[in-house]
Amino acid sequence: MPLIVTRAEYPVTSQEEKVFTTYRNYAAAFLVLIEHGYPTVGEQKETLERVLDRSTAQPGLDVGKICQLLTGAWSTELLMTQFQQEGSEVAIKYANVWSPVQSYYAIYLAGTAWLESLGISPRDHRATLNALTNRLAEVTCYPWNVTCAGIPRASDISFVGLAHPNFGSVSNLAIPRDFETAEMLLAKALKTTRDGLIDERGERWKKEHPLRGGRKRTNLPSGKRDELASRLKPTSILHFLQRARLRTNYKEADAFVTGSIDMPNARHFYEAQVSLTTRTLLLFEALIGSRFGAAFVQSAATRFSSDVGSSTPSSERWS
Repeated sequence: MPLIVTRAEYPVTSQEEKVFTTYRNYAAAFLVLIEHGYPTVGEQKETLERVLDRSTAQPGLDVGKICQLLTGAWSTELLMTQFQQEGSEVAIKYANVWSPVQSYYAIYLAGTAWLESLGISPRDHRATLNALTNRLAEVTCYPWNVTCAGIPRASDISFVGLAHPNFGSVSNLAIPRDFETAEMLLAKALKTTRDGLIDERGERWKKEHPLRGGRKRTNLPSGKRDELASRLKPTSILHFLQRARLRTNYKEADAFVTGSIDMPNARHFYEAQVSLTTRTLLLFEALIGSRFGAAFVQSAATRFSSDVGSSTPSSERWS
């Protein structure tokens, strides 16, 4: 997918443009890395079916729940792809407030379906993301297996799974025109996401531990931030996608509309969300197929397509 940009990389003129450009570039970087290993959806499916370890699913799994989770993921993907094809330029621009939300939840549901196929039922949302991160780190499926750990602000940071661990610095406004730049943007996305998660833990700790007399804390005690960071599980693309979802939902919705600069950039952002969703759903589908067999996923996708009354992205992948 070519990256369409009608303004230079760095001279953004507002905070909204900076936020939008940052998230557009991160999404584009993920796709550059995915397409480097799997140029097409068909090649990705063929490769995953060949390289993934096959194991027999344990008895007693809730197959109905797995299929329901996949239906939720596929329904959201279908809405996104239909809107991509039929939405007007203006509608696409405003849909970008919700596209990271839709993408995240489609991916989350498919990932949860994979965990269920492994007999894993995490207790809450955070535990689900951590379980997915841990399991994906064990699967050689770049770039989804890349993780970030450590304390970013203390320069005590480490990455697992990068093709080039000794990378340089890169601006979040840099366009990922090549693999190296894309991977540096991936690392930056994970690092800044981890930093934000540590900040959130710090704010939560301050609320839970007020000063004497109930007065609100303004700062953390010395060393407390590093202590909280040391207990934080590794950060992955899934945590970044959740961060994007929260920013569009609760923090900077305007930036994803007014910051798009022009219509081509708005459409590119939306298309990147759709492509990232499709590629990640295919990963989880193939992982489920490695447990139950490809015929299981194909049958579920066919039933979903039959309910819709026409072909769907998932049925086309597994036809």
